Amino acid sequence: MKPPSGLRGSALVAVCLLIPLSPAAAHAAPPARIPVTFAAAPQRLGPPGPPAGVLRQTGCTITGSTAVCDLWAKNGQLVLPGAAAPVPIWGFASTSDAPAGTPGPVLVVDQDDTVTVTVHNGLGTALSLAVPAMTGLAPDHTGAAAGGSKTYTFKAGRPGTYLYEAGHTENGARQAMMGLTGALVVRAPDAAGKPSAYGDAASTYDDEAVLVLSEVDPAFNGAADPLSTDLRTYRPKYRLINGKAFPETDPVATDVGRKVLLRYVNGGVLAHPMTVLGVDQSVVGQNSRPTAYPEGAVTLPLPPGKAPTRSPRCRAARTAAGSCSSNRAACSTTPARRSARPRSESARSRPSAG
Repeated sequence: MKPPSGLRGSALVAVCLLIPLSPAAAHAAPPARIPVTFAAAPQRLGPPGPPAGVLRQTGCTITGSTAVCDLWAKNGQLVLPGAAAPVPIWGFASTSDAPAGTPGPVLVVDQDDTVTVTVHNGLGTALSLAVPAMTGLAPDHTGAAAGGSKTYTFKAGRPGTYLYEAGHTENGARQAMMGLTGALVVRAPDAAGKPSAYGDAASTYDDEAVLVLSEVDPAFNGAADPLSTDLRTYRPKYRLINGKAFPETDPVATDVGRKVLLRYVNGGVLAHPMTVLGVDQSVVGQNSRPTAYPEGAVTLPLPPGKAPTRSPRCRAARTAAGSCSSNRAACSTTPARRSARPRSESARSRPSAG
């Protein structure tokens, strides 16, 4: 069984307007005739702190309208809850000394920047780079040889959220399955003095977060040679958000009445339907273009992409806005906390039996 070839992921962006209940409403006393016992939930992460705000400029050095980025591909490890030992990965790092991670560093550039990405290959086989849906970046079937490097240049002419990953070499699909994926964000100009996903008033927001979705099969990643492992035995046991499995996933800090831009990116080979409990989301962009009519949804489907000849919407970039319902747990774990925790609808980001 061969892994999916070509483009494998989808990107989706969601804007959510979170409106938590007031403390008085959240703590309304139950009827006296019903005995109720409350148990204090453990606070693993503590208060989420101030609202997240906009993304910091990361991953690249920007001078004028030129962005220079480096990705170092190397071996690494991923610690997962319940796993007997750290799981081997192949991941990207932003410097030669930094540990490999999956996903790789978020690359943030501005619209119309000329972007140069140099891939430094610390693996034992050829590696190239693909950024599906990015105009001007041709498929590279050769890549950088083991121990070598290769540079890719393109103009970020269209704002949106993109997936970058191991490209179109012979082993590119398996390299991506091992963890060589990440997110590229092309920022649009502000609209009416506010940050905007696409440079228009309909996609303005206050806080934003990138959520790269993936999955891991420890048996596949830990195989002696993942490049020749029979994929008919591929059984992912963990669904990850930004490289973490529930309950270790991070909250997205926000506050009452603020719009939150969620940039979902599916870098895996499985579908990852996503929801924010109690919040309606509205898809406002696709394929790095704003939609003519925002599409409301409770759960946003994020299927893995198909070959580009069969699915021109492969690795789409979508965006969403909604309001929090009466389910306060979706907006915060307590009325004092200001956080939303996106969940994988299919497995709630928990390890599954595969």
